[in-house]
Order: sequence, then C-alpha cells, then structure tokens
Amino acid sequence: TPVAGPAALGRALSAARGGGVPIVPLPHGRAWLVVIGSLHPTSRALVDGAALSVPVVVAGSQSHTDPAPAIAALASGRPAGVASVTTPVSREDILRSLAQTATEILEAAAPDLVAVTGGDTAYALIRALGPRRFDLVGAPADGLALGRLVLRGGREISLLTKAGGFRSTVFDALLGGTS
Repeated sequence: TPVAGPAALGRALSAARGGGVPIVPLPHGRAWLVVIGSLHPTSRALVDGAALSVPVVVAGSQSHTDPAPAIAALASGRPAGVASVTTPVSREDILRSLAQTATEILEAAAPDLVAVTGGDTAYALIRALGPRRFDLVGAPADGLALGRLVLRGGREISLLTKAGGFRSTVFDALLGGTS
C-alpha cells in the first residue's frame, strides 16, 4: 500500500524505528513534470508562477486543457506542470482527473522527475500509475521525499513529494518563482 505525506513524518517514523533518512541528490535534468493538486495557498502560488514560465495543463473533473505543450516541453528537457482546478466540485473527482491527466502525459513523455505537491495528490497519482513497487530513496532537502516507482513492464519513475503547504526553494526555482 502506498504511503504519502510530509517527509518530516517519514523521518520521525524512521527515527522511531532506529533508522534514518539519507540525504540524496535529485536526479539530473530539468525535465520535471510538476503535479499540483493541493489547494493550499503555497501550492497554488506555484501554479500562478508556473503559468508565466512553463506549460501547465489544467485538469478539471471531466476534462483538461491540451497536454501537447507540456509533452513537448518535457521532450525538449524543460519542466511542465499539471494543476487541478480550484472550482468547488468533488475533490475526489478532481484528484482522479488530475492523476489521469498526469498519467496520459507520462505515457507520452519520460520526464527526469515527477514532483507532486500534496499527499492526496501523490496518493491519487500512485494509484493511477499502479506501480509494482515504490522504493523510498531519501530526502533531497527538508520537507521533500524522493522515491522510485517501478511500473509494470519495468519502467521506473523518480517521484518527489512535498506537503501542499510546505514552501520549497527547489520547486520555486524550477518553476520560476521566488523564495
């Protein structure tokens, strides 16, 4: 069963079991697919900033905007985003659509990293991808957790998660925001 949530919780659980979370580097490359489903203002500010500098696909409960610019950006080594709408509709429907949209992009492109904001968003994406295995790699920085999804057929995806309300200079720099 996949587990999603803040990296600090993972560190605390690991420490309680006598282990530690290794500090690890992020994968090389700038072709990141950033999936933003959290409604927290910190995460929504990422969407606003990204709209100015990277292609962002907006996923509603029944449809999404054209993913072609995001796929092209990833293919050329640049970041792209997928963000949920903020309109008041079923949160579960939005997360399911967001995860399906990200999955469609991942079928057409092979980003260096998939970065996800919000535990519910990470869980929805992991469910949609249906991996055979999820390996926790470590923490590249405070508030971030890096793992590797092993999909059916052997494809691997590096997955970075952060809590929706946690501010990260890694995300800010990637999407052109400021910290």
